[in-house]
Amino acid sequence: MSVTLMWMILGLWTAAASVTVRYPDLNGSEMLQCECVTKSCQFVMWFRQLRSTSEFQFLMTHTLLDKALPAQGELAIDLKPSWTGSTSTLRIKNITERDAGFYSCMVDGTMLPGYMLRPGEKPPRAPQPTKNSKEEAPKPKKRPCCSKSSYCRADVTDCEKMILWPFLGIIAALALTIAGVLFYFSRLPKKCRHNFVKKHQLR
Repeated sequence: MSVTLMWMILGLWTAAASVTVRYPDLNGSEMLQCECVTKSCQFVMWFRQLRSTSEFQFLMTHTLLDKALPAQGELAIDLKPSWTGSTSTLRIKNITERDAGFYSCMVDGTMLPGYMLRPGEKPPRAPQPTKNSKEEAPKPKKRPCCSKSSYCRADVTDCEKMILWPFLGIIAALALTIAGVLFYFSRLPKKCRHNFVKKHQLR
């Protein structure tokens, strides 16, 4: 294995750490982009690793003059490069299942983050939030009971309790007062009670 190939494999593994997954349609097309991030950038080199065979392939060299230098030999892939500003765009046409794999580019000896193509596959659905059965909906706050407002929605039983207890308290207080007065008069001598009644009659 040559030093160049070993460097390419190592670069692809590094670029695979931050990969963007794409799901192109079969017989469709996909556009991959690679930006010249340095001033000394004069060309971009495109590579791929096939998923089916794990084979590393050099695709082409794309210069700033918009010239494509394809790899030696024929590759079963339809490529069309183009430049937009400082960005090299590689368009892959007529994608088949064999084109599935990892694609990346090299700029000034640095392999940039690449793309994982999965043609013909459906992207995974985002997980739907599950409702926790234990969590209960918050109970609405009760408004003050027995108000004249039309928005009062308090329970009738609560209103009856709020009226009944003060009323019972008043009755109990009156009963204790009457019992105390009767007890006081029952303890007085008969003569005192007669004089007290006589004075009130004279008035």
